[in-house]
Formats: sequence, C-alpha cells, structure tokens
Amino acid sequence: MDGWYAHIVGDVATEPSTGKAVGVDVGLAHFATLLDGTTIPNPRWYCTTERRLKQAQRRLSRRVKGSNRYHKARELLARAHVKVTRARLDSSTRRPVFW
Repeated sequence: MDGWYAHIVGDVATEPSTGKAVGVDVGLAHFATLLDGTTIPNPRWYCTTERRLKQAQRRLSRRVKGSNRYHKARELLARAHVKVTRARLDSSTRRPVFW
C-alpha cells in the first residue's frame, strides 16, 4: 500500500513586488546559489538514506523468490525508494518558500 493522502487548501497573502532582480544558480555542489552569494546546501537524499536502502536490498536478496517473506521484503524496499523519491520532490518544491 502507498499510504494516505491529504490535500490542504488555504489562502496565502502575497507580498508586493519590490522591483528588484533575483538571480539563482542551480548546481550539483550546492542546491542553489543566490545573487548575493548565499548558498543553499544540497540535501543529498540518496546519500543520507543509502544505508537503509542497502539493508532492505540485502534483506530481499536473502529471501527465497516467491515466498511470503520475499514479498514483504520487496514491499519494504519499494517503500524505502518511495520515501527517497518523495523527500527529493518535497525539498525541491518547498525550498523556494524558505529562501
């Protein structure tokens, strides 16, 4: 199972435009570098969850293919990959809010 979803809708007050230009450089070493030189670090979601993914993959490889334990281990591995994917998407869409 993939889990539950919730959609929350609300009104957000927007600030008036200042008329100043904004420059953002997106890269690999840093998630982004702003015009004033401020760098936003790259969260590196795969590197931080690599240990959990390794354990889940090893657990799956030890199981007999087709058994109940194999299917449970496969779901565990899939869930771990989904968590990494969602963390990446969430951080890339939320990040501009906190600049």
